[in-house]
Amino acid sequence: MTGHQDMAFLGAAVLPERDTGWMEEALCAYYWDPEIWFPDSQHGSLKRERDMATAISICQDCPVRAECYADALERGERWGIWGGTDFYAPENKHRKAS
Repeated sequence: MTGHQDMAFLGAAVLPERDTGWMEEALCAYYWDPEIWFPDSQHGSLKRERDMATAISICQDCPVRAECYADALERGERWGIWGGTDFYAPENKHRKAS
């Protein structure tokens, strides 16, 4: 697998093929720190809040924010910041029920 085909593989599960061309325009591709996109409370709530604010502010200017959010909904994402939304938040009513 090469390029965005790699993104269709997640652990041992192969996800259904989907359009991922929009990812080439995503601003998050320039920020490699996973703690920004997947903030962890293990390091304290202040750091988590700071990381979330950083991610969400990057998303605000992203040209493919809507596509990112829609893709996260389609995949039933349960963790991380996608399209400027915290998909870990219990109050996030946008997630698909598992």
